[in-house]
Amino acid sequence: MKQKISLFVILFLSFLAIQSQQCKDGDCQSIAISTSGKWSVSHGTPSWGTNSVWMWSYSVNNQIYGEGVNYSGHNFVQGVEYCISFTLNAQTNNGALPNANSSMNVFLTPNTINAVQGGTGDPLPAVPTPNQQIMSQNIWSNGNGSQTYQFTFTASSNFSNIWFAPSNPAAPNPQIEVTLSDLNICQIPPCKEEIKLVKVGECDPCESGVYIMQLVDGSGNLITNFNSITWSDGLYPNQNTRIANVNTAYAVSVEIPSTNDRVCTYETEFYYECEKKCDDLQAPINLKNYNGTLTWDPVPGAVSYIVSSPSRINVRCCADGISIAPIQTATNSVTLSSKLKGSCFVWQVVAVCADGTQSPVSKQLCHMPEGLISIDDDVIGLERESLPKEKVSIYPNPNHGDVHIKVETVKDSNVGLQIFRLDGTLVQKVNNVKTENGVLDYDLHTDLPKGMYIFKINTSNGTTTKQVVIEK
Repeated sequence: MKQKISLFVILFLSFLAIQSQQCKDGDCQSIAISTSGKWSVSHGTPSWGTNSVWMWSYSVNNQIYGEGVNYSGHNFVQGVEYCISFTLNAQTNNGALPNANSSMNVFLTPNTINAVQGGTGDPLPAVPTPNQQIMSQNIWSNGNGSQTYQFTFTASSNFSNIWFAPSNPAAPNPQIEVTLSDLNICQIPPCKEEIKLVKVGECDPCESGVYIMQLVDGSGNLITNFNSITWSDGLYPNQNTRIANVNTAYAVSVEIPSTNDRVCTYETEFYYECEKKCDDLQAPINLKNYNGTLTWDPVPGAVSYIVSSPSRINVRCCADGISIAPIQTATNSVTLSSKLKGSCFVWQVVAVCADGTQSPVSKQLCHMPEGLISIDDDVIGLERESLPKEKVSIYPNPNHGDVHIKVETVKDSNVGLQIFRLDGTLVQKVNNVKTENGVLDYDLHTDLPKGMYIFKINTSNGTTTKQVVIEK
């Protein structure tokens, strides 16, 4: 059986604000807020306290003024998930609710923001590009009070700075005020759960067409701690075990709770394929022998082939041939060794399926080395050329169906030509062409298909055979 599995991990990324909770999972840093270290002023003159800083904002002539601070002690890496939490104490200078568009702003920036500081309050600086906004919220909408905010996010770029600044578009009363404290930053480990789909049981589903499939982790344990399971066919929602059909692709999406109240979403695919049945494996066909390479057409469903000599020979071939040892190959060809190229034998092929089942045997074909001659009119034998005083030439060889045959004899003789396929079948003949002054020059045209043939030249003194290759 073949299993095709692909695994994709998708992080569920969103900003999440949770009151009265600090980030605590992952690689965490608790950041002390003070004028020393990595803290700096972006604009105005914020008031620094013990692990805190106080800022304000209002508007004059449509220009927002106020105070803000930077922290540059943490490098945020693009694509990495973080959790940031801090406490904000919201106030106004007269206790009244401020403009509805007032907001507390937190940005990730590539560098610190250092505006010209000309007084107790300076204009709100522009946000550099690129940036990533973590917070924009009216924390004064419910009146004065202290709340802890937590945000989970993935850095969209590489940032080295966090900028905190309130923004009030109304002038000047009520003036919004805020105290920042308890800054905490955590780098969250990525979703690494390995989710797989597996077939359950050892029975052969190809017989019934269905099987049982389960959703497991990397250790093979059934997934039970999940928020939801969604299958691509819409069936079996929120079930980690189901019935499936063979030769059908299934995709599943699994949501699993993770740290900091986030959710990791995993997707995986599964395809269970039945092996092709071997009952209908066909015998190899179109056997050929070309320059010592045996070939045949590929058989659908076969994983290998066996070339061997038959126990019972059905074709005319060798008067004294050999029997070759079985040759197994994964391709539909075999190149003979030098020894076998020089030997005469009958060969056949069977195809082998993945389960070891063999096809019916192919037809038999004769392999003969160059220069073999026949013993009589019916059997092609192993004797060497028997007419040392006669010379037979056939050219060109290979050819495209037009050949020149030249026979030189000691004395004039009638010459006959027989053309055989390698399996011994007579396919063409020419009778009683007489030599003149001991020489015959004969042009032959044949429409035989391409392949190797045995040309058998008969004279009054004996017989000569030649292997001739026709190429179309």
